[in-house]
Amino acid sequence: MSTKFDVTYADGNVVQYRVRPKDILRIERESGGLSASIESSYKLAFYASGSEKKFDDWIEEIEDIMPVEEAVEETDSPSS
Repeated sequence: MSTKFDVTYADGNVVQYRVRPKDILRIERESGGLSASIESSYKLAFYASGSEKKFDDWIEEIEDIMPVEEAVEETDSPSS
């Protein structure tokens, strides 16, 4: 299952971004770990966006960041 965010920009444009493993590693390397904080979630969305702006400049043009809920299919685990 991948992590995704719907990002709403100030102009009303909504874009969905998928977080890649490199985005998670970047946060871990910069802050020493991935915490369950709002800032970490917002930075994941920022890195996933691929923006070349600084985070503080990017976040100023954002109206909302919502994680995308996806249904997870249950699978039977193989018996030993």
